[in-house]
Amino acid sequence: MVAVTFKPTARGNYSRELVIVSDDSSQPSVTVPFTGTSSYATGIDVSPTYINFGSVSVGQSATDYVRVANNGTSDLNVSVSVTAGTPFTVSPSSFTLRPGQFQTLIVTFAPTEKGSFSSALTIISDDKNTPKVVVSLIGDTGPEFPLYYSPSILNFGKLAINTTYEKILKVFNTSSNIVNVSIYIQNLNGGNAFSLPSSYPTSFEMGPGEIRQFPIRFLPTEKVYYSALIYLVTNTGTARISIMGDGADYIGGLEPSTPPPTSGGGGGGGCSISGAPKDISLAGNTALMIMPVVAIAMRKLYRKFRK
Repeated sequence: MVAVTFKPTARGNYSRELVIVSDDSSQPSVTVPFTGTSSYATGIDVSPTYINFGSVSVGQSATDYVRVANNGTSDLNVSVSVTAGTPFTVSPSSFTLRPGQFQTLIVTFAPTEKGSFSSALTIISDDKNTPKVVVSLIGDTGPEFPLYYSPSILNFGKLAINTTYEKILKVFNTSSNIVNVSIYIQNLNGGNAFSLPSSYPTSFEMGPGEIRQFPIRFLPTEKVYYSALIYLVTNTGTARISIMGDGADYIGGLEPSTPPPTSGGGGGGGCSISGAPKDISLAGNTALMIMPVVAIAMRKLYRKFRK
């Protein structure tokens, strides 16, 4: 009799062979296969064990997830924490998993100041084989956007259709470096109502402190609402500037509620001048011009006689 012992060192499936060699001429060797599966009372499984949140602006946040599963045969008690003093948080902080259950951890990165950050998400459990699992967390706020622009929104308001209008977009390089910039407009509706003049470059360099002005054109062709986005693209980020406007029959969208009075009178309370401009004589115009002069002279003469 041969005794065979199975003693796994980790969870998983195993297979081996036992080969028996003898001087039996008809069957000099015999192979006996063995298989086995390791099993612990508890068995934690964590995925992933590394999260890179990338660049997140100050005041914003990003969220990712960690899956904690119980692959064992008994309840698994778990507690979770992150390194104190870092802009990372996790929830829930503790829970119990029955065999076959899993829990999704919500991990949030919310920087309140500029910089690069790292943290350790530590998962402690009563797993006999792996009592502690560490998930590495990293994130940063990225480089500061180098351009300032004004205005932040271009609103053309209501304007007469089939007429071209312009508003100026000013772009400033607030950094101390040369910045490569691309600018383009994405019309969201209404065709290509918003555009840049074809003479303006769409890709260019801006030196430190340089200011550029871009005429943004609006050509409404229908009485509809138009919107678009201006994109300022640099190697450190992209700015999106909203544009909007309405097409109307009249400038400002103001249409008269009643027709204007005619020269024949009866204009519903409106004022009118009877006669055409050619009926006003030159002598009449001259008299109107010299009347103030005569009035001043008469006032001075009256004061002289009173003295």
